Amino acid sequence: MRSEGWTVAELEDGTAVWVKAEIIRILRLREKKDPAGNPLYGVRSAPFVFIEHASGTERKDQP
Repeated sequence: MRSEGWTVAELEDGTAVWVKAEIIRILRLREKKDPAGNPLYGVRSAPFVFIEHASGTERKDQP
């Protein structure tokens, strides 16, 4: 798997958990500014999670 844009965490048993946020929409909030006067933006995203089980670990699927 390509690691571009993914955060990878390796668990104690060797399982790798890959997490990525897919950006769906970015919009500038009208008439909203931070204390320094910079415009504020809203971001809508969806998380993607992929789990790569380490060899030799038991996988228990949830119903």
